[in-house]
Amino acid sequence: MDRSYCIIVLFLVLPSTCQEKSTAWLTDVVDIRDKNHEITKYIAVLFFTALLLCGIISNTLMAVVVFSKQQNNHYGREFTLIILQVIISNFTAFLPQIFVVLPEILKTKNSSYSNETTWINRAFSTSNTFSLFSILHFSLLLTLNRFVALILP
Repeated sequence: MDRSYCIIVLFLVLPSTCQEKSTAWLTDVVDIRDKNHEITKYIAVLFFTALLLCGIISNTLMAVVVFSKQQNNHYGREFTLIILQVIISNFTAFLPQIFVVLPEILKTKNSSYSNETTWINRAFSTSNTFSLFSILHFSLLLTLNRFVALILP
């Protein structure tokens, strides 16, 4: 939740710092505006990459915890399969973000590959929708599994 507040504040603050001021001395000294919005693109890529790394690290840690070979492993086979499906769905959701969104953020306006990126965007948006629904369904199954295992024994 804190990450979304930081991103919202970032997008509220950036346009206000790039506005043209009425005093001439301020615009001469601090003028960070550019036509391609490169600073905004690089900040967006930085935050986007940080959020993707946070998601990848959390999925990796979840896999390590679930599949560690300990004597007191309290996880059943069903729970482990559901967790595995959630991890696979999350990684499937990350792929379009890494291969489509990051390059599109960095791409400039004049692109000679617009036809190629259109069908790539359509294909990845379909897989992203599928992975999002699979994450939701497997999270529901995970919740139901834990409810039955912990509350209803």
